[in-house]
Amino acid sequence: MRLIFKVLPIALMFIALIAAGCAVTPQPRGTVADAKLQADVMRMIGIYESAAGGDAQPKLLSANTVGKEGSSYIEHWDIDSNGKKITYEVKLVPSPRGGVDYGIARLGAQ
Repeated sequence: MRLIFKVLPIALMFIALIAAGCAVTPQPRGTVADAKLQADVMRMIGIYESAAGGDAQPKLLSANTVGKEGSSYIEHWDIDSNGKKITYEVKLVPSPRGGVDYGIARLGAQ
């Protein structure tokens, strides 16, 4: 019985983390990325922003496709990080393994 009380909170926390990781919030249109890919890219931008002293969970304000290189798309994503509007260049590349690979570059605050 005592073991159940020790294991149950850990199991509930594990389930909550999985559910939070699966949550996908649709973002502004203007990107070729679906909601899951947008969430993945925003998670990476959040890691970058956090390391740069910004918000670990920035908000996507807008996304616009600015070019295409072969089958890759280049987009500019404007985010809000601690009240500052910052633009990221996002390159979306079809992966030979399936899915999409991406790269980000911080272009700066506006």
